[in-house]
Amino acid sequence: MSEFTLSAGGRVFNIALSGQAQSLLQAIYLAGVVEPPPLCSGLGSCGRCRARFREKEAPPPRPDEQQILGQSALAEGWRLSCRHAPVPGALIELPPEIGPWAAERPGKDAAPGPACALAVDFGTTSLHFAPVNPVNPVNMDKAQEAQTQARVWVNPQMGAGAEVISRIAFALAPGGLETLSALSRAALGRMVQESAGGKARAPRRVTEICLAANTAMTCLLLGKDVEGLARAPYRLDYAGGDYARLPGLPPLWIAPLISPFVGGDLSAGYAYLTRQGAKFPFILADLGTNGEFILALSKDEALVASLPLGPALEGIGMRCGSEARPGVITDFTLSPSGPKALALPGALPGVGLSGSAYIALIRILLRSGLLRPDGRFAEGKAASPLAGRLAGQLRPCPQGQAWELPDYPHLYLAASDLEEMLKIKAAFSLTLKSLLQAASLRFSALSGLYLAGSLGLHTPGSDLEALGFIPPGGSAKSSGIGNSSLAGASLLCVRPELRPGLIEWAARARVLSLTEEPDFQKRFAEEMRFAY
Repeated sequence: MSEFTLSAGGRVFNIALSGQAQSLLQAIYLAGVVEPPPLCSGLGSCGRCRARFREKEAPPPRPDEQQILGQSALAEGWRLSCRHAPVPGALIELPPEIGPWAAERPGKDAAPGPACALAVDFGTTSLHFAPVNPVNPVNMDKAQEAQTQARVWVNPQMGAGAEVISRIAFALAPGGLETLSALSRAALGRMVQESAGGKARAPRRVTEICLAANTAMTCLLLGKDVEGLARAPYRLDYAGGDYARLPGLPPLWIAPLISPFVGGDLSAGYAYLTRQGAKFPFILADLGTNGEFILALSKDEALVASLPLGPALEGIGMRCGSEARPGVITDFTLSPSGPKALALPGALPGVGLSGSAYIALIRILLRSGLLRPDGRFAEGKAASPLAGRLAGQLRPCPQGQAWELPDYPHLYLAASDLEEMLKIKAAFSLTLKSLLQAASLRFSALSGLYLAGSLGLHTPGSDLEALGFIPPGGSAKSSGIGNSSLAGASLLCVRPELRPGLIEWAARARVLSLTEEPDFQKRFAEEMRFAY
């Protein structure tokens, strides 16, 4: 038998086995029938890929599964699907929170309603989309409204890997590109259905999609070859800035791609910032699984650069990490007794730690002296009375020492988490310094450092300054601007006359290929400290 049965949200699906799926995780989520959670996609750290074997004996558990799932769950047949191969003929049950994809559809007899465009930020981890109604071209508020009206889904490609490189590797395997492209097109189709208005009396007609996405996600969606993104010297084989026609979808206008790893999400964000009156020179930094940077020197000149960050800032791959959702800790304050957690409302607090929470916690432990700038826990005599008290929460764990949260002993900061955050800090500060050096600018000469995405909204500039992401005093120039990619896509829906100029600007931008510089490894290692 070349299939297994999947039970999710009260529905049952027959999942055909194919050569693309190397694990049960990939077989489940690349089938495209259920909405995936944010997954570490094979790192074995998040536990969200758990699945229960029913009516067929579960495979023997792997040693690392007991720590994440517990002995009781293992006895009931639960396993980490990233740790096991698909089993033909098995009945696999998913947890209650994982359900089928669903989108409201307009009724058959619904009268046609007003036309609208659909702005889409197609990210590596998350998909943000919002309908944009026709408005007076001078009204610029619609771009900002899109950020508050947006729906957010998890990228259905998540089963192939949590970051860009793993998606590219999957796409290069036989049948992989077709699988990821089909998943992406299906997601766009669901967006169109949902944006049409569902049960509204006069459903909207989506006449056009404006897509802002990084280069890899754009190519995977369109089914374009990603060989040029797989290995150095990297090349940009498709530059966007044109219309794409996909079966069953309205025409897609693709925001221009600037380089192999600086894409339409950044060009759309640049368009939004300049229309909002950002003064040159400024830096736009989008921190997702890749760190993408634009140093805009003038309306005619820009430098761009990128470095891989991994998904840790989105709470993925960290030992207790989570995306921001009800009950997740997103911040810490320092009290006389130590860090106090602040969680999003709506559920029992302590579900996990977001990327911004990790940054805030590291800042407090650095300030107390319990944590050293090299990312190691201090040993020997405590640097301060507070550090002495906090040292009592250090515990051994499989990843080395870990610091337990006093109020949430199931949550902890592991040595492996500190290493991941140090890599992100190093990539950020190295890229920032390299751009400024190439332009012969000091940080103080910038009018602003604009941080796109949830990190900029939830992480104060003072935290980034304390960890060495930005120079001392740099927080005064940094600001979070939210989803500038979606806002830019919305703007380009409203103001299509801006598109030709943006295409020309993107073609003129100069690319810094940091990883190809001979001293890259040395410079990166030097930045592996929580200091600027």
